[in-house]
Parts: sequence; C-alpha cells; structure tokens
Amino acid sequence: SFKYNCLRAITGSVLLLRPLVYARIAGAAICFVLESMMFGIRLGIAGQLGVALSAILAVVITGSSLFALRSLSQSTEQAHRQHLASEAQLLAGQLATFHGTLKISTQRLATLFERRFEAGLTLDPAISGNEPSLYLDGERLNGNFVLVDEFTNLTGGAATIFARAGDDFVRVTTSVKKQDGARAIGTLLERTHPGYSRLIEGQSYVGRATLFGREYMNQYTPVRDAAGRVIAVLYVGFDYTDTQREQFDGLSAFRIGNGGSLAVLDEALDMKPYDFA
Repeated sequence: SFKYNCLRAITGSVLLLRPLVYARIAGAAICFVLESMMFGIRLGIAGQLGVALSAILAVVITGSSLFALRSLSQSTEQAHRQHLASEAQLLAGQLATFHGTLKISTQRLATLFERRFEAGLTLDPAISGNEPSLYLDGERLNGNFVLVDEFTNLTGGAATIFARAGDDFVRVTTSVKKQDGARAIGTLLERTHPGYSRLIEGQSYVGRATLFGREYMNQYTPVRDAAGRVIAVLYVGFDYTDTQREQFDGLSAFRIGNGGSLAVLDEALDMKPYDFA
C-alpha cells in the first residue's frame, strides 16, 4: 500500500543518516504516536501497523544513537590520552638527551683539565687547624687561580682543586662562585654531596649536583699519592641552570585541558619533581 511504501522509504533514508539525525527522527515518530493517542485519531489497520513500526523504529534508533555517541566519546578520549602520552615521552626524551650530551661533554673536558696535573700532586697536611697545602711541581696551588681560570676562559666551565683535610675535602683554588659572587675558596665539599662517599673511597663521580644554589653537571676525579691514599680531588663542572630554566619556561606553557599541567620527575629519588602548574 501507499503508507507501507512510504514507511519503507522513510526507514531506508533514516538508516543512512548520522546518529544525531536519528535521534531527531525518532523523536518525531514518538511525537506522532503520542498525538494519535491524545487526540483519538482513528487509524486503519495499515495506519496502526505504521504507528507501531514507527514506535519500534524510534526506540531502536534512539538506542543506536546513544551507543554511537558513547563509542565516539570513548574513542576520542583514548586518542587524546595516547597523544598526551606521546608528547610526554617526547619531552622526557629531550631532557634526557640534553643531560646526556652535557654529561659526555663534561667528561671529555675533565680529561683535558686532568692532563695539567700528570706530573703529580703533593699534599702537605693541615697542622694545628691550618689549611692543608697542595703542590704541583713544587709550586703551591692554594689561592693560585691560574690553572682554574685558564680552564674557565677556554671552556666556559668551572674548575676546582680540593685538598684532603682528614675526611673532608677543602677547595684550595676554584673558579666556582658563591651566591655573593665571591670565589668559593676555603669551602668544603659537603658530606651529603652525592659524590662524597665515592671520592673518599677513591672512585670518580660524574653527575648532577646543586652547588651554591646553581645546577651543575660535574665530574670529580680523586688523586692518589704514591701509597695509594686519596690526597686531592680535581673537579670540572658546567652550570646549566639558566639553560634548564629556559626549557622549563617553555614547558610551563604546556596545558592539559582546562586545569591540567605538566610535571617532570627527576630520576634521582633525592630530588624534587619540577612542577609547572
């Protein structure tokens, strides 16, 4: 019949539409059914079948629309999470590459500095609380800044020579500056420093450390006397505080949604995470 053919045509067209259009058509069908009931419209058998089929179709289309919208939402959220994970891995990789490159450069230039002392160092231990004296070819290095300043001017890095005093290491000459801009001469390597335990045992230390409020990539190399006892430490470091701050300033603009932010967790457990919120 004409009504039946019309219903088939409507059904075929509806199945080609998007979920939101499905919902609108389903709503129209439901409204038609309700109007028929409210106003007591008398329908023939064909009309009654059409109304019944329309109601069934409305329920099916509505359910399909809601399912499709939910699936689309879940798919979008999953894709967004995967994108954020990729971005986080990229940022972490960039920071790791930066620190790795800086570490390799520090090790290479430390070798250059250590060659200046191939003739060997001699320690005159501290007596009556006086500072120990360190000698190179008979020349006292305490307060002599020639070698450390030459290294700094040549490479842009910092250099220090430590003399052992008991179980401490004291800076007898250095190009490292304190917060007030003065040389850190006469200061001790803190026993809480991550490299202290290795140095006292005669092992080198390469890694990051905070010195006088600045972040450095460092190499500390112990120097032994003829008896094998550690008498001094040669230090080379590169201050990357400003470079890292520039990187973090860029990362601080990174936002996740409306309220999310980025944090970088240092792999060293004794260091705090960097929070860019």
